[in-house]
Amino acid sequence: MELTQADKIALTRQDDYHFCYKGIVADCRGDAEEAAEYYRLGALLGDGDSLSNLALCYLYGKGVPKSPSLALAYFQIAARHGSLDAITMAARIYRRGTYGEPDPDLAAYYLLWGETIGRRHPEKLEECDFFCQEIAQAKMPGGILPTDLADAYRYLKLAEAGFQREINEGRDYMEKYRKEVEQLLDDPAFDAMLGREREGQQGDGTACSNLFPRKRGWRPSGGAPSD
Repeated sequence: MELTQADKIALTRQDDYHFCYKGIVADCRGDAEEAAEYYRLGALLGDGDSLSNLALCYLYGKGVPKSPSLALAYFQIAARHGSLDAITMAARIYRRGTYGEPDPDLAAYYLLWGETIGRRHPEKLEECDFFCQEIAQAKMPGGILPTDLADAYRYLKLAEAGFQREINEGRDYMEKYRKEVEQLLDDPAFDAMLGREREGQQGDGTACSNLFPRKRGWRPSGGAPSD
């Protein structure tokens, strides 16, 4: 791949976002090889989203030879750079035992790591739909984390709002995930939460505003984790 003048300037300035963005543009037009090369450049500059997207390339063999082991390694590196998408994927891989024996303890470790990032940077948490869905399920009865229905409900509502926003922006394939969240919210364990939500709607809105933090307009440049 021949670098453009803008690419060369971005390299000089170590503008990692530029390469992630160029990778996404190439991905959208179907040039998987160019996308992977741009993600690799962003990854070399330490961009978490580029690392996560490069991991997805190796996971599915998009523009690079398929390599689950390399994918997992890149997800782990991206997680260290604060990518919630990568943390979600790593947690999911270990929970399911996709490439070996399930390791719920390691999956829980990644989810709690992501939760810590979310507390420090709530604007990231509010935009990472898949992470919110994953950790919500982990906090429901039978999950890999201690049961916390209030937390699980809050995360599911964030995921529901996020998926709906994606659908409104034309990503119809997100409807599948929105319905999954809807089914989880139908769990009878959340009946008390639903009652509290209705009370908040009938009052001055304080209860709802505390339960569902406002969106802050931040959107990660990386691709969404997938099954």
